[in-house]
Amino acid sequence: MNFFINAARQNADFKRLQKYLESGNTLPALVTGVSHIHKAHFIAALLNDEPTLVIAESEGEAQKLCLDINAMLGETAALLLPEKEFILAARKRLRVSTSISVFSL
Repeated sequence: MNFFINAARQNADFKRLQKYLESGNTLPALVTGVSHIHKAHFIAALLNDEPTLVIAESEGEAQKLCLDINAMLGETAALLLPEKEFILAARKRLRVSTSISVFSL
């Protein structure tokens, strides 16, 4: 198992979050008061090979998270969806079916 994942699993706050998720609760979950690298560390340890959507405060922050998660896991586990692609997709969706779903950004 990855050194970074093992280190995260020793952290009391991480254990609490993991227990919350394993007891049937679902995301979204909010983790505040941690630095950027600790956010990336927790996310990388929580992935468990499952698709996960992480929304960052800016595209720059998302790029950093993506790079750091991939550095920790040693692979391309994280993919970046640039902000402009998401906004364009949401706008197209709004025009096509406003009665079915609405995206607010």
